Amino acid sequence: SHFGSRQWWHAMNPGNLSPEQIRENIVERLVKLFRRYRKDCQLNAADLGFSLHMIADSYSYGHAKRNENDEIMEYNNYGNQNKKAEHEPYDRLYPKVNYPQGKFNADSSEALRIMQDSAFKKAKLATEKIMRAFSDCSLDETGFRKLLVKEILPHTNHVK
Repeated sequence: SHFGSRQWWHAMNPGNLSPEQIRENIVERLVKLFRRYRKDCQLNAADLGFSLHMIADSYSYGHAKRNENDEIMEYNNYGNQNKKAEHEPYDRLYPKVNYPQGKFNADSSEALRIMQDSAFKKAKLATEKIMRAFSDCSLDETGFRKLLVKEILPHTNHVK
């Protein structure tokens, strides 16, 4: 799904969607899950994992670029990237898990490691906010949507 029309599943641009459409696709996916959970008080683990993965990917520099205020400036297109140089080095939000002991520091710069650690922490906080929202009985669907748009997936004024 990194290629083609479903790149938005990874917070990326398939090339034929506006940034607003990409964000709306992600938001709608999560709102649908939120609605289903509120109705049945149950979550399908696969649906939840898939949905939270979209959010985590939005914090990976290989997928979307965010500014210092964590606003999304650009959704990347996988087909337009040099896979080895522009995608893979940044697509590891969990360096301690994905790399064998000592390999990460030997093969990657310290700046990249710091960027990934920061992205991991931000992605973790965002997914925790979403999970708390599921159990927050005072939050309705409109409030959940606002949380996603304003706090989890905010855009800059000139997002690409």
